[in-house]
Amino acid sequence: MNLVEPMVASLLFVGAATGSVQLHLLASAADAADTRLQSVLDRVEAELQAAELLLRQRARSGVDGGHSCAAVAQAWAALLAAQPVAEGVQRQQGVEAGVEPPLLRLQVAAPGLPRPRERRYSPAAFAACALEAGDGLP
Repeated sequence: MNLVEPMVASLLFVGAATGSVQLHLLASAADAADTRLQSVLDRVEAELQAAELLLRQRARSGVDGGHSCAAVAQAWAALLAAQPVAEGVQRQQGVEAGVEPPLLRLQVAAPGLPRPRERRYSPAAFAACALEAGDGLP
C-alpha cells in the first residue's frame, strides 16, 4: 500500500463525516424552527380561546339580552379591546360590515406566523341578542 491510498481514504472519510455533520445541523435547525413556530401557534391559540371564553361568559351572563345583534357585536368588540393581550401577540377585533346578522371578527397575529388566525362570532349563535326582522334569518 502506498501513501496515496491512505490519503485518498482519509479524504473520503473526512468528506463523508463533514456531510453527515452538515445534515445533522440542518435537521437540528429545522427542528428548532418547528419548535419556535409551535410556540407561536400555542400563544395565538391560547389568545383565541381566552377571547372565546370571555364571549361565552358574557353571553351566559345575560347582560346583552334584549339588545340588537349589531349592538351586542359592537359591545363584544369593545369588551375584547379592553382586555390585555398576551406578550408577542397582536389582536384586532371589529364588527364585520355588510353581513346579516352582524358578526364579530377577531384576528390574532404574531411575529413568525405566516398569516393571522381569524375567527368570526355571531351574537345570535350565542343567544346573546334579540333577533330583529332583517337580521338575515328566516
